[in-house]
Amino acid sequence: MAPVPIADDLFTWADDQPRLIGGRCKECGTHVFPLRGGCARCGSAAVERARLSPTGTLWTWTSQGF
Repeated sequence: MAPVPIADDLFTWADDQPRLIGGRCKECGTHVFPLRGGCARCGSAAVERARLSPTGTLWTWTSQGF
C-alpha cells in the first residue's frame, strides 16, 4: 500500500526533502505550525504560508477548558 498523508497542507509530500508547512507573521516574524489565520503572539491577521526549516525546536502546548 502506498503511503498517504494524514491531512492536506501539513507538509510537502513526495519531496526529496519534506518540510512542514506552517505560517509566518508579517508583523512580528513569529513562525507557527500548523498554518493559522492569525498570529498567536501579536494577534495580527497578516500570516503568510511558509515552508519551515528542516531543523529546529518544535514547541507544543495544550489548552483545556472545563
